[in-house]
Amino acid sequence: MDILVGDTGTVWSPTGHELPKPPLLGPGALATMPQGAPKFYVRLRLGTSGACLRLGGVPITRACFERLVWLLVLNQVERAIVEYPLQRAEPELLTSQQDIVARLDEIRGAAPGEPARPAFFLERMALGRLEEPRRLPLRRAWRAWGKAHGQLSVTELNREAGNVNNRRTLLRVRREQLETSAVSDAVRAYLPCERMSMLGRDVEEQPDGIYGEWLASAYRELAQDDVEPGLHTVEAVVSSVNGKSVRARYERLLLPWRSPGGDRWITSQPILRMRRVIEY
Repeated sequence: MDILVGDTGTVWSPTGHELPKPPLLGPGALATMPQGAPKFYVRLRLGTSGACLRLGGVPITRACFERLVWLLVLNQVERAIVEYPLQRAEPELLTSQQDIVARLDEIRGAAPGEPARPAFFLERMALGRLEEPRRLPLRRAWRAWGKAHGQLSVTELNREAGNVNNRRTLLRVRREQLETSAVSDAVRAYLPCERMSMLGRDVEEQPDGIYGEWLASAYRELAQDDVEPGLHTVEAVVSSVNGKSVRARYERLLLPWRSPGGDRWITSQPILRMRRVIEY
């Protein structure tokens, strides 16, 4: 079924399907409508295995965004291909409703007069959500941590220490400092030389200091005694020294460990969900 969503939030079906009555738009949804701009619509095609969103050549309005979110929730869409016919050649595959909404919100935030999507976002999730199929790698890591009773072996430390393309970030807790021992490159924002410069330094001391300072807060919380592991959805804009910036959305599992010598460690294992180079 095809559904067209206009810039004013109008919804109709070109194939004649009867659609439910949409809810009222939120306050101010039409306040930022550009005057004299060409009309546009977004085509939403619903299928048995997901949806396809075909966007126009301009950022979507808030009214259009609200209607699209309503339709995604109403039809329980968890998988979508997003096409940008006038902006980029390659479509984008998103595999959860949250990721689809986040991407649409970013596009909405590029419209004139609209507040931009925040550069940093963190959602804490219940550990029970590790049982969902899309988090199989994180569930394996969780079970391995439980089987090892939170003990990090010397073999693991020797294998991972100094690695800047590691499957997880490895931090050593040293009083007030969280020393970076291995770096994950899941976000693919930093150059190899930049990742090398992070080794042996506090986790805050990243090439992008703003991101590093924000990132460190959850690690420091876990570094406290008797704090449970954490499962998070993270979205962040990360900048490299070469001027390139990426917006990445990923899930991470934070786990506390102890080595045979009694030292405390933290691992952060990520799964990348969405990544886009930001064009200025």
